[in-house]
Amino acid sequence: MNKMLKSKILRILALTLTVLFALFLSFFSVRYLSFLSYIETQTQDLRLAGFSARVNQDPRIVIVSINEDTLSQFPYRSPVDRAFLAKLLTTLQDKGATAIYLDVLLDQPTEPEKDNLLKETIRSLKIPLIVGYTTSKEILDQNQMAYINDFVPENQRAIVNLASDAVDGTVRWINAGDSKNLTVPFAIAQSINKPWTTHPNSGDLTIQWRRPIHLEDPVFVTYPAHGLNVVPNEWIKDKIVMVGEIVTLTDKH
Repeated sequence: MNKMLKSKILRILALTLTVLFALFLSFFSVRYLSFLSYIETQTQDLRLAGFSARVNQDPRIVIVSINEDTLSQFPYRSPVDRAFLAKLLTTLQDKGATAIYLDVLLDQPTEPEKDNLLKETIRSLKIPLIVGYTTSKEILDQNQMAYINDFVPENQRAIVNLASDAVDGTVRWINAGDSKNLTVPFAIAQSINKPWTTHPNSGDLTIQWRRPIHLEDPVFVTYPAHGLNVVPNEWIKDKIVMVGEIVTLTDKH
């Protein structure tokens, strides 16, 4: 075997070993580092669960829930009756709410008269109103996107997407969004002229979870939407009110 052939074989062997080593490093990095990252996030979760501050319910926020008893009053479950939503928003304003966040995607038509009533109510409220919105093509098709864009004014939209961990699906961070499409907390803060110190596009922020002082207490006071008329005005006055569905077989965070 001449020197030229030996040299060629050695180069091929060296290249093969380099490729195999690179593949090994890639495999090792993906498996091992992903495992370490998973362990780290789980450790952080345990630290938050065990050592985060205990707090009372935040008196500034209440939830108005559209629950199973609410939906049972209507001839169809979805979309939520638009005339009911219009009356609900007006009632909250009359009871002195500071701002309202409506966690309902208004992405398809129902009964024209009811649709028009809600559309007009959204535009005529005297207090800040933020409505759930998404730009995800996985959630809305082209027709739905066109409909929601026409139904909800641009300055009243808030992105509902959550930044979940790709490894285990847990929500540990929140993203501000951008100057045009803010996520819900940032949009609400902006609507009541209390901007967050972090500017949009600054990246994900770790959620500072807190433990309740009494485990049996919900995070926020909750009132059923269909019983709002009998709720005393002082229970709503000066509150940020979040309206959304609390029903079975739906995603919850």
